[in-house]
Amino acid sequence: MKENHPAKIAEQKADLEGLQKYIASLSEQSVDSTDIQKMNEISFLKEMEISIPDLELVLPQYTFTHEFTIFGTERTAKIMTLGGGHSPCDSFLYIPEDEIIFMADLLFVGMHPSFFPYSNPSKWENILEEVNNLSIQKAIPGHGAVGTKKDIIKLKNYINEMNFLSKKISNLEEVSIPSAYQNWTTINIDVMELFMKNLNVLKDL
Repeated sequence: MKENHPAKIAEQKADLEGLQKYIASLSEQSVDSTDIQKMNEISFLKEMEISIPDLELVLPQYTFTHEFTIFGTERTAKIMTLGGGHSPCDSFLYIPEDEIIFMADLLFVGMHPSFFPYSNPSKWENILEEVNNLSIQKAIPGHGAVGTKKDIIKLKNYINEMNFLSKKISNLEEVSIPSAYQNWTTINIDVMELFMKNLNVLKDL
């Protein structure tokens, strides 16, 4: 965080005008209030617009290697990591008494995940497999609606299928989104554009 995030925050602040123009362009297109996805995206970006000018890096007071448990009067909160899948710093919060897990960007529900050069899809699959062994009723994703164990497995299958396509298909331009994920959405980018970007990233890994 100390090495990487100051530059990322500075980049976001420097491009605030670009973000504002993008929000304006989306708002002009969004004439139909029934387009929930578009309205949610605009709302999300407006929150970013408000937050970015005052955004500061605050380093954690506590760090952990594998697991850090907070003991409360009625429940415990386990902050855990199984290594990096989506990002090198992936961690999640598990509340065993309520069978709830907060998975951040390790889980996308009904949305196409983003792969980056630093992502590790094989490790990501393994993390989802291990998490699935926990007793879970609700899974809170980094993106998308509240999910369940079924959504954890869906994402695991998605990553597996994407990995297969990226390695076995020579001409990626001829690939279409598999039917199981046709209705998945995304934010800030066209669905097909993100799908192709993901395939290219995976192909280079």
